[in-house]
Amino acid sequence: DGKNREVLTPDGWGAQFSPDGKWVAYQSYESTENSNYPVVTIIDIRTKQKRTVLDTAQARRYSQIYWNMEWSPDSRQICFKARLRSDPNRYESAITSIDDPVKGFRVLTTDTTDNDFSWHPDGSRILFGKTSPKHGGMRLFVCDLKTGAIDLLPSQPLDMNINSGIWSPDGKQIAFVSRPEPKPVPWKPAAASGVQNENR
Repeated sequence: DGKNREVLTPDGWGAQFSPDGKWVAYQSYESTENSNYPVVTIIDIRTKQKRTVLDTAQARRYSQIYWNMEWSPDSRQICFKARLRSDPNRYESAITSIDDPVKGFRVLTTDTTDNDFSWHPDGSRILFGKTSPKHGGMRLFVCDLKTGAIDLLPSQPLDMNINSGIWSPDGKQIAFVSRPEPKPVPWKPAAASGVQNENR
């Protein structure tokens, strides 16, 4: 009913509860004398203790970490999209581990992806929208975390731009957002009153 509202932290954005309900992950910034850089922070719901789960060397490569980070089903890893500091037009989608942010960090792809990720309930795959030069827009792809292979999701309507896919809790269905590709349409200006404009 809102009576137990409390402030977990005065900063940060893109908050996501871990599946086990013990943590909230969010993006915040660490400050140095020369610059600020984004980090993934988690806060313990019970103790309110905070810690970053992105290694400093990795975090300083980024200028922004996007919203809609996604926890793994076992609440031990977080997948996110980030903008590279060296080139504002380039991105990475990566995973960090809350147990070992150094050894547990890996880049999934440097292709442009959507901001939304969905971990398969069995923890073996991650679903996300990614640009597909072959189809001229965003389509859904699946990353196999064991092999690192990223493959086009079968059976999706390839004549549509598709993103924001999410697996159902049993992993048997996927909900997603789609929209038709824009197409040119014939257009002829209407004639102004008493004016011939066929050649305009």
